Amino acid sequence: MKKIFFAFLLVAVSLVGCRSYSALETTPTAQLPGKLPAMEVVLDEQSFATVAGYEDHESTGVAITPGWGYYSTIALTESSTRSYASADLNNIKSLYLANMYNNLITKIGEKRGTVVCRLVSGKDKPNYGFTVLSGFTLCIPNLFGMPFASTTTNMVVEMDFIDANNNVVATYQSKEHKVKKYAAMYWGYDDPSEVTIAETFKLCLEDINAQIKSDYAQLSALFQ
Repeated sequence: MKKIFFAFLLVAVSLVGCRSYSALETTPTAQLPGKLPAMEVVLDEQSFATVAGYEDHESTGVAITPGWGYYSTIALTESSTRSYASADLNNIKSLYLANMYNNLITKIGEKRGTVVCRLVSGKDKPNYGFTVLSGFTLCIPNLFGMPFASTTTNMVVEMDFIDANNNVVATYQSKEHKVKKYAAMYWGYDDPSEVTIAETFKLCLEDINAQIKSDYAQLSALFQ
């Protein structure tokens, strides 16, 4: 009887987070009067390390403007290799690319400048209180929907527009956004952190998109 119980428990735990998730199911939106000219799209990946860890690799350093210091950045294209990066960083890159090319800038033409996105502040915080409780109760409440764990992510994101002379001509910063998700049977996710990081970043991008929309005429004129 005990073997049957533990076999059943093993199967149950393996079903945690049966819901699948794709970061690009719903991408950020923006309704600009038109797209901005083509620009180089850059992500300051080092700044996102606090919420999206990644393996050691030889990153490409890009010195942007005197006084900024040295940023570990990577210029993104749709063919950028991403094999070294964590899944969370890959989701951030994919969302950033989709947002820039689908909503804000044109893909072709002479590049009139650079757009740099960085994390100003943020944290990915798992909560294992449910995990401890699950262990003490032999995971029985989890069979009825109690979560195994939860994760909360908060972020503030900044986006700089830099002209051809390496001058920062516009900076947009999101307000702080926060998303919480659960690992649970039937209704949760296998990796709630993957969901919270992508969803929080998406909210920050939509916040910045709204600011760019209200400033569109002036920003567009700077890159003509």
